[in-house]
Amino acid sequence: LSIASALIIGMILISKQLLYIKSYDVNYDKNNIIILPVNSTPIAGDHYDAFVNEIIQDPDILNASGMRMIAGYDQIKEGFSIEGFTSEQERLLIPFLLVRHNFIQTFEIEIIAGRDFSEEYPTDETEAVLINFIRVREHWVIYPRFLQS
Repeated sequence: LSIASALIIGMILISKQLLYIKSYDVNYDKNNIIILPVNSTPIAGDHYDAFVNEIIQDPDILNASGMRMIAGYDQIKEGFSIEGFTSEQERLLIPFLLVRHNFIQTFEIEIIAGRDFSEEYPTDETEAVLINFIRVREHWVIYPRFLQS
């Protein structure tokens, strides 16, 4: 009887988790995105621009961009510090995506403040970041001094 109860409870939990995953809002239109895993191939390096220029010639392709890891499946985490916060305790381990130009347009992500990455600003390649609203909200709670900056 206890094994059957454990199996039933386990199935209910798994069903709820699968429903949650299916209905989770990733904040981009995942129904019209095709992801081609090309990391560690010539397309990801020297041939990226030529590849993108070639595929966007197809009238059925509205936009194209690149990212190092597949959003929602894998991520890189690295320590970041907020300017003005020097304590090692205030160093944040944050997941992030390395993306190419047109990422925001391709995934139809809304920017609520600031601007998108732009080829008009060469420093965007090495110095620009976009953070999502949930991340900002989380860190305002963790670091109330951040709001005063």
